[in-house]
Amino acid sequence: MINNSEIRIALLYGGISKEHEISLISALRVYEELVTLRYNLILIFIDKDGIWYLQNTHTVDGKLPRERNSDCELIFSAGHGLRLLKDLSLLELDIALPLTHGKWGEDGILQGILETIHLPYIGPSPFSSMMGMHKKVTKLVAKDFQIPVVPSLTLSAIEIDKLLNHDTISHSLSYLVGYKNFRKETLQDVFIHITNKLGKNLVLKPEDEGSSIGIEVYTDDGNEKFFSLLEKTSQSTANVLIESLISDMVEVECGIFKDSNIIASTPRVIHNPKTENPHILSYKQKYFSNDPFSIGAKDLLTPTVTHIIKEMAILLSEVLLIEGFARVDFFYQKESGKIYFNEINTIPGLTKTSIFPLLMEESGYPLGILLSNLIHQKLENS
Repeated sequence: MINNSEIRIALLYGGISKEHEISLISALRVYEELVTLRYNLILIFIDKDGIWYLQNTHTVDGKLPRERNSDCELIFSAGHGLRLLKDLSLLELDIALPLTHGKWGEDGILQGILETIHLPYIGPSPFSSMMGMHKKVTKLVAKDFQIPVVPSLTLSAIEIDKLLNHDTISHSLSYLVGYKNFRKETLQDVFIHITNKLGKNLVLKPEDEGSSIGIEVYTDDGNEKFFSLLEKTSQSTANVLIESLISDMVEVECGIFKDSNIIASTPRVIHNPKTENPHILSYKQKYFSNDPFSIGAKDLLTPTVTHIIKEMAILLSEVLLIEGFARVDFFYQKESGKIYFNEINTIPGLTKTSIFPLLMEESGYPLGILLSNLIHQKLENS
């Protein structure tokens, strides 16, 4: 086996998404773990404009460096790797570890770049990354394999703009809300059809974002409030996913690690202190609250429910061709016993308070060991 110190790992962090700051925190945690294991780390910062910079220093005041020096700007060399723009010298790299959450980091675009420059990397392919990022797509896949999902429909931002500002309805929207024939309807008609289909309490979310970004909850407050939330959500995404709000549910998360086989952690209930919103765990509350979420005791789920959730998580990971690691989220109604797939996160948060590392450590895979296994496994198979 190759010595850790001989492996040159490009640690990628930052990015253009709204989760830029969380990427920095996740990457710092991973940096500390891999330095302890004596890997040769090459730090690459991606700024909010999507420009890549080689960093010449390590941590500065307990943070990863984010220098934007033109002398350190990087360019992609198809088939060869990364080069410094100033002199076109090639970086000597063995593998990349992307810790870039959200758009252009977790949705297949960055993974496509790494494929193009022939740099092996940890994590799923561009195809699997794209599938995992789009909630509508993963729901369709889950349904096809008889895994229950929350009832939903998706409206494009273009459809929403036409509906709200031009008083017109598209053919696809007409179909989604249940009209037999395409015809012009009032907002009240559209509202009635949506609530008849999904219920009076709804969750509106960007179809292609993570970490609860942009999520709004509608609780039977009239059509004016609904369309206000719909317009607000549509401003940050190409498509808005509207779901039924499941009453008396808890969120359950399950960690996934792809070794020679897919390994699932023991799923755990996520406790929401409800300091901000009684229905969702917001981005702010997850990462910047003094009263964040916590994981519940193992016995909050029966052995049967635990087994079913693990099997569902493994099946979805197999179908979506997940490589590396992931976190699969579910909703559970204790009274009815119903389990619903929610979403999959192909680059889950790896901060010191993130759920994924806690779940995997409980299952015998501390973060450093997990990452080390993935690095050596990828290099052996490349």
